[in-house]
Amino acid sequence: MPKRAEPITDPADLLHLLGRFFLCLVANIMVVYSLVQKSWVSVGVLAAGSLFLHRSTIVLWKKLSAERQQKLAEREAQRQ
Repeated sequence: MPKRAEPITDPADLLHLLGRFFLCLVANIMVVYSLVQKSWVSVGVLAAGSLFLHRSTIVLWKKLSAERQQKLAEREAQRQ
């Protein structure tokens, strides 16, 4: 029986990344809602939180992308 190939990216990390993308969307919607309501304190707090959340999402994305490229290079080296 052939050995089952391991996934290139950990599924838990992918779910974490998708969760962060969803939270970014929710945060952006809340910022827009606060702007419409003219609640400037909420806008400031939510915008700061949104910036932090976006930054952490981008960092995770880059980390997972680098890990994926490394694993693909290792697989290619093993084939040769």
